[in-house]
Parts: sequence; structure tokens; C-alpha cells
Amino acid sequence: MILKPGHGPRQQLLPETGMACGIVNLENPANSLKAGASHVKWLNDYWKKKVLDSLERTKFIRGSYNAGHGHVMDAYRLTERHNGDQTNWDEVAQHLLKKSKTQYFNDPVVKFGYCLCQKPVQYLENILYLFNQYSTLIDEDVNLRSSS
Repeated sequence: MILKPGHGPRQQLLPETGMACGIVNLENPANSLKAGASHVKWLNDYWKKKVLDSLERTKFIRGSYNAGHGHVMDAYRLTERHNGDQTNWDEVAQHLLKKSKTQYFNDPVVKFGYCLCQKPVQYLENILYLFNQYSTLIDEDVNLRSSS
């Protein structure tokens, strides 16, 4: 998520996204949670039509939540334009990273312009890495318990 002035760490969403979810006061934690959940549901419904694999779709949802849906859609279109697999997050993320280069953010398929997307892409990579590490630990714990 790229922060704008006035978009403090207590807010999960930009005011425009909150309003699209029917929530105005995002400073209220309950409202912020409600808007965030609504937005994630909307993202899931959106990506479900484009990315059938649930694990890949989860990456698109998280990437869209963090970098902005418009920027991820730009990268999705760039991936298609360059004959990549638009349903593969890793390929789309590579094009998301390119949105800081003039030749990419000025491409006619790009609607949301420049994005310094290194932090959102790295953030998602970190989340996925930690998820895999915790999953391995849980699997090991379950295997140890079942063999005792």
C-alpha cells in the first residue's frame, strides 16, 4: 500500500476505497476493519473471474490490497501485452516492478501511471515466505504429534 499524505498507519485503506465500501470514517477501527473486509471480498470476486487457481488468486488479492488494484491491473495488462501468463503472480509482479520505468508507465495499456512498487512486491514475497515457513512448522508439529 502506498501511503498518501494524511493516510496514517492506523488506516488500512485510502479514503476513496473506504467510500467505495460505504465507509467514510476510516479512523474508527471498527469501520476500518469493516471496509477492509469488504474490499478484500470485492477483490476476491474480481480476481475469481480472471485467476482460477486459488493460491495464485490469493497472491493477486494481497498484491491488489497492498499496491492498489489499478496498479496490479496495469501489470496484468502489461503481462498480456508481453505474452506472459497473466494468471501467474510472479510474472505479473515482474511487470508491476517495471511500472517505475518510463517506457512501461507510459505504455497505452497502463491506466494508473507510475508506481514505485518494489515495497509492495517485497512485502508480498515476505508474507508468502513466512506463510511457507509457518506451514512447514505446523506440518512438522502435526507429524510429531501423530507419531507419538
